[in-house]
Amino acid sequence: MRESVLLVVGAVVAVVLQIVLAPNLVILGAMPDLVLVYVGIAAMLLRRDSVLVMAFFAGLAMDLVGTSTVGVCAGLYTLIAFLTSRAAGFFGNDTLGASLAISMGCFLLVEVLYAGFYILSVDVSVIEALGQRALPCALYDCAMALIVLPITTHMFAAAAPSHKAPTSSTVRLR
Repeated sequence: MRESVLLVVGAVVAVVLQIVLAPNLVILGAMPDLVLVYVGIAAMLLRRDSVLVMAFFAGLAMDLVGTSTVGVCAGLYTLIAFLTSRAAGFFGNDTLGASLAISMGCFLLVEVLYAGFYILSVDVSVIEALGQRALPCALYDCAMALIVLPITTHMFAAAAPSHKAPTSSTVRLR
């Protein structure tokens, strides 16, 4: 229960930071996608169906406040939450290197898919969409993951239910 509340609160904070802070963090035309970073890391750490629901609604919120077609971010964030949680389950995320490799691959995938949608909806070249938007934004997302990963890991670890020592009524004697 506490993890679900923290999951939603974290998503709300990520959406607010994306709206308020991220436009001020633009470097050479690349802006980090803080909601994508949060969704990917939360999906990697928790691996629950509630993360998929949170990813959809966080993406829908970004679609409603952004300028793109409604549903693009919702679909991409839900896809990334699914892929990240499955990759973390398959490859494991016990080390920082494994966690970052999973995150980087998923962030790059989302940015390339978004660039593909951008190419189809706006008159822009493939090189411009991939070279000036997708790759720099994916690198920026990876850099932000270095900041968000330890914070989110600590946040969810603190909210995890502690395991109580077995009592005499729960231990069977042979």
